[in-house]
Amino acid sequence: MSREINIQEPETTKAIPVSSQGLVVSVAIPLGAGSLFSYLVPTAMEEEAVPGVRVLVPFGNRHLVGLVVAREDGKQDLHLKSLISVLDCKPVMGGALLELGKWLSWYYMSPPGEMFRCMLPPGLLAKKASPDDEAARHWPIRTQSAVVGVNETGDSPLTPRQQEILQAISGMKLPLMRSGLARQLGCSESLLNKLRAKGCLVTENVPVDRSPWGTGSEAEAERHRLNSEQSRALEEITGFMVSGISKSVLLHGVTACGKTEVYLRAIENTLELGRTALTLVPEIGLTPQVSGLFRSRFGEQVAILHSRLSAGERFDQWRKIRDGAVRVAVGTRSAVFAPLENIGLIIVDEEHDSSYKQGDQPRYNARDTALKRGRLENAVVVLGSATPQLETFNNAVHRNLFHYIQMENRILARPLPSVDVVDMCEEFRRHGRDSALSGALREKISQRLIQGEQVLVLLNRRGYAALILCRSCGYTEICENCSIRLTYHQRGKRLLCHYCGFSKKAPESCPQCGKHYIHYHGDGTERVQEELEELFPEASVDRLDRDTTGGKGGFDRILGRFRRRETDILVGTQMIAKGHDFPGVTLVGVLNGDQGLGIPDFRAVERTFQLLTQVSGRAGRGRKPGEVIIQTYNPGHYGIRCATEHDYVAFARKELLTRKRFSFPPYVALANLIIRGGSAALVKRRASDLARILRRLLRENFSGAGIRILGPAPSALEKLEKEFRYQVIIKASDRKQLHQVVGQAMNEISEGKGNPSGIYVDIDPVDLM
Repeated sequence: MSREINIQEPETTKAIPVSSQGLVVSVAIPLGAGSLFSYLVPTAMEEEAVPGVRVLVPFGNRHLVGLVVAREDGKQDLHLKSLISVLDCKPVMGGALLELGKWLSWYYMSPPGEMFRCMLPPGLLAKKASPDDEAARHWPIRTQSAVVGVNETGDSPLTPRQQEILQAISGMKLPLMRSGLARQLGCSESLLNKLRAKGCLVTENVPVDRSPWGTGSEAEAERHRLNSEQSRALEEITGFMVSGISKSVLLHGVTACGKTEVYLRAIENTLELGRTALTLVPEIGLTPQVSGLFRSRFGEQVAILHSRLSAGERFDQWRKIRDGAVRVAVGTRSAVFAPLENIGLIIVDEEHDSSYKQGDQPRYNARDTALKRGRLENAVVVLGSATPQLETFNNAVHRNLFHYIQMENRILARPLPSVDVVDMCEEFRRHGRDSALSGALREKISQRLIQGEQVLVLLNRRGYAALILCRSCGYTEICENCSIRLTYHQRGKRLLCHYCGFSKKAPESCPQCGKHYIHYHGDGTERVQEELEELFPEASVDRLDRDTTGGKGGFDRILGRFRRRETDILVGTQMIAKGHDFPGVTLVGVLNGDQGLGIPDFRAVERTFQLLTQVSGRAGRGRKPGEVIIQTYNPGHYGIRCATEHDYVAFARKELLTRKRFSFPPYVALANLIIRGGSAALVKRRASDLARILRRLLRENFSGAGIRILGPAPSALEKLEKEFRYQVIIKASDRKQLHQVVGQAMNEISEGKGNPSGIYVDIDPVDLM
């Protein structure tokens, strides 16, 4: 049988030589088990079974694909099962990534097999396999028939036409793909087949890359002359790389200050030093734009990684990185695991963005993972943002853990946009509620359209209406799987849950009282687009949200039309606020600017400030100055007020005082333990048991440690996808003790009669919903 090994805080793996006494390997298997498993290595496999290769192992009555994480030298344990086979001739994961995976498994309390599975392309660490399973043994490489050799003598005489074609092929660079070759040469397929039959052409199947590059790769990265702030930032970042020491840097620059050009120059310097570079962006919609800029600067040295690629495209890009065929990788969250060797620079753009946090198991944060990988790889890590996460800002400015670089001015001395606030309470008192757009915003849009300029309109709610409401009896439609009101979508006239995808046809009369007093309440992007098209029939209006970007290339098509000035007004959710550079945009309108303030989460104000600041930064990036109109019912709130004044420091000072007062990060370490299940009573009971164990451990082992247990209590989203949810929140002044108390509680639950399944640990949660 296999031997279970509990994961503790990882230590650096040491290379162990092959021993005649027998070899044991620790294997990560993609299951929910919180451990590695030990297997004997048959003598014939000892040279191949090195850390980082995949192996086929017996597990119960199944055969599974696992990853060798470490080797143990020692006497043979006859109770251990043996490896069935080694699946790779060289490791799929290098030593630094193996160390990173072990650390992530420990830090985020995630099963090591699941952690390593998400670090590799889909399918490489399959959950099921058989000894003769070709998919388990071989990589999913795409091949095509190609001409790989030419023999001009052949086995029989050639016709003049055959000689002509053979000579043409002899002068071409091999291999030549058979697909389309006849058309390229102006001959028939049968002629090529005859040459092959005569032995004049040698053909075989060769690997072919599935290209992920779309229209976004057409963007060009112009080389701009650096201003003094850019030059200083580049000089400091390069200095750390030249020194050869690991360093974390916060590049805090206002929107349109030229951070991207600093990134590009820093990568150039990294390559000149003989090292590789990795760049992370938060949103898939940004990846074509950013990777296109990078490819225009670095050519074929760039690979791209994100979840919208097909499995084949993603694998081919990963393989090019692993084989050293490219030296620059660009991608979203999972690209932090790109198998680059000798990394000198890691860039995390828009480091504040919550998209870097994985929402399900394993719940790692790619930003923090990048920092850890930088230390393991002895690389420089640059965290860039106009609105840094408060923890990052605190680490840089108050704790001096990161080097702090500030860029306070836009490039070419362009001014930050002017920002005006419209008090919607006053708007309602004056004009009633007949439009999602205030009179001031409508007037400004009209002016910009007359001048041939572009407009962005932000409303962070998709659909047509937030909910339907019967004005007679108060009935509203709730998702049958989640404790969420259904959103009305005009297309198809359906009600949709944005969490689980449940949908139903919208009723014409109230299902409860039968009366026809159905009211559509709370505007969504679909309704705003409709209103804009009615108000400005001469303008081209487009929409960017989850409903319009489904399918491959959806983001790029919509953003491409807007970038080419084919669209006059683009309305969208928070997607339009992230890092886009549209020189034609001179006006940004924000609807429901205070919408996020009502969310029951300690980051609500910070996220509102970040969103308003980021979307405001889309205006005035070209030659003409920009203007922003923010519509809100809370014009005096400090989060909104600081955003209108472009004053991050004032906001951080105020919000950090609030965080300190109520003991939230960065002043405490946080863990959110989520208990889920199909029975409300069972979930409540298990949550109570967990909280009781935690409080007992606190009394017995952690008295006076500054740890607080909050809950159990129903989650803000009490029911999600047919599961009821409770949570227990743990606050600790010492991060190590936080891990200890949570780890002890989870071990106690798993060893007792209770089943630990259904309890999920979220370390450093980005929200408490």
